[in-house]
Amino acid sequence: MTNILDLVNNDFTNFKDRKFNAVDSLILCELAYVCMPESIPKYNDDSNALATVPLSELLRGEVFSSMFSSGSAKVDDFRKSLLLAVAASPRYRGMRVGEVLERFDESKVDDSCEQQFAAVTFDLTDCVGYRCFVVAFRGTDNTLVGWKEDFNMAFRCPVPAQESAAEYLLSISRRACKDSCKSGGIRGIFSSVADYFANLFNKKSDFKNIDLDKVDLENSDNKNSDLENNNDCDLSDNPKIFVVGHSKGGNMAAYAAMRLDAQDRSLGNHINKIYSMDGPSFGSDVVDPKVFSRVVSRIEKVVPQSAFIGLIMDTGVPYKVTLADSIGLMQHFGMYWQVKDGDFDYCDHVTPRALAVSKAANDWMLNLPFEERKRRIDSVYNALTSLGYPTFDEISAHWSELLPKILSIATHMDSKTYELIRNIMSAFTGVGGAEHKN
Repeated sequence: MTNILDLVNNDFTNFKDRKFNAVDSLILCELAYVCMPESIPKYNDDSNALATVPLSELLRGEVFSSMFSSGSAKVDDFRKSLLLAVAASPRYRGMRVGEVLERFDESKVDDSCEQQFAAVTFDLTDCVGYRCFVVAFRGTDNTLVGWKEDFNMAFRCPVPAQESAAEYLLSISRRACKDSCKSGGIRGIFSSVADYFANLFNKKSDFKNIDLDKVDLENSDNKNSDLENNNDCDLSDNPKIFVVGHSKGGNMAAYAAMRLDAQDRSLGNHINKIYSMDGPSFGSDVVDPKVFSRVVSRIEKVVPQSAFIGLIMDTGVPYKVTLADSIGLMQHFGMYWQVKDGDFDYCDHVTPRALAVSKAANDWMLNLPFEERKRRIDSVYNALTSLGYPTFDEISAHWSELLPKILSIATHMDSKTYELIRNIMSAFTGVGGAEHKN
């Protein structure tokens, strides 16, 4: 069956004949998982311009071992082959890459600091014939802290990675625009508008203490607001920007686009499309529907047939379903998604099991007060970290010895938590058959 690597190796259609689409998005999402070498320019908000280098700068064999270090040899080999194919393809080889930002914090004290975040910008100008940038947010890695932050979104918005995504997209968008923008950095304006946006989410801002009740939401929502009129930019002839992400990266892409649109509508209008590749959505009680409605028409979401990650915290965003190799949750990985005629090989619906597991997860997380959600998520996370292995790959490798421990710990939890742990562990490893708790 044909996957994205087969497509890049054998289909040399240029962007004039086939516009940027969801498959291109997934390809760049996979490249965003690569640990970029030091030769790739780092994110620098203080600069007035975007810093990028030719894609060929990634072809450094002496650092491949650190670039491809997901913990899975199969995944690393796939991504290495994909990079080599992309660099050789006439569709992509004119691409540039830069503005790399990575942040990781495994807080032992304050879960509001837990963060696993990475982003990179691809410049497709020489590929498409006009100014075009793709902002790619890395998805969840296989660390427990990365997955914990995903579930934290059920009771907190924004989580630190969402804040980082919003900061990053605002900076990239401003610097991608013409040099007539007078502002040399985004930190000052980001600080002030963050408070206004936090009020839309009914949350106190982390940036500074102000009386959010004094924020005039009606004027903030007006397209003629001071926020927009003060950007001092001639935004004509500016680039197209695509925002993409796989897994949690898809959520980051949607959140950052919402934040940008709320902060600066004129810049937000340059977001051509948001691609969420099997990304979880948002709890309806932690996101303002009015804010979400502004960007939902530009979100294109694709989920594989048997995985359930993209169905978590579903807010009604329409999604397409692609066929995929492998089974269960393994279909979440982009290397298994099937393509046909330059696009995904779509089917009508996800499997009943994917719907059942996502429903169980949503019921477990969303039909409870925030504090109870937090308590349950913390209890599951603490149970998994007590096993002594920080990644799911390691847990999977020691599954036979850990399964009795996991189920023993789960028996001391409430029945719904026990059932969710059993279902998720089964989905991750393909192992099932444990008896239901009475």
